[in-house]
Amino acid sequence: MRTIVVAEHDGTSLRPGSVSCLTFADSVAKATGGAATWLVLGNRVEEVIQEAAATEGPESEEPS
Repeated sequence: MRTIVVAEHDGTSLRPGSVSCLTFADSVAKATGGAATWLVLGNRVEEVIQEAAATEGPESEEPS
């Protein structure tokens, strides 16, 4: 199963619930042979992207 998680943040860091959600989505994806991907929306969210990329779990892609 492929899962996408929209990460909630305050512009500088992820909210704790988003980290839990990302971790859960990854465990479901691994159990079903799928993949979990996170999506960070916003302007000037580089810090949030760095934090999300460091969070163990979903694959991450930097915007091009």
